[in-house]
Amino acid sequence: MTLKEAARYAGYSPDHFRRLAVEQHLIPFARPSGQQKGKILFRKTDLDRFLGEDKDEQTKQPGRRRKSKHIQIW
Repeated sequence: MTLKEAARYAGYSPDHFRRLAVEQHLIPFARPSGQQKGKILFRKTDLDRFLGEDKDEQTKQPGRRRKSKHIQIW
C-alpha cells in the first residue's frame, strides 16, 4: 500500500503516519528505490499487526489524544 492508502486504512493523517513509520520506527515499511528519500510502501499484514497491538495497548497508543469536551463542575 502507498502511504496515503495505509494512513487511510489505519485512521491517521498521512503526515502523522509517515512520522510513526519513518521517524519513530513503529511501522515496518519498504522503499522501492532503496534510498533514504522517495516513495514508501506498507504491507497490509504489518498494518494489521500494528493496529492489533495498538488496540491491546491503549496506554502506549502513538499519537495525540483529543481533549475531552466534557466540563467538570466541582
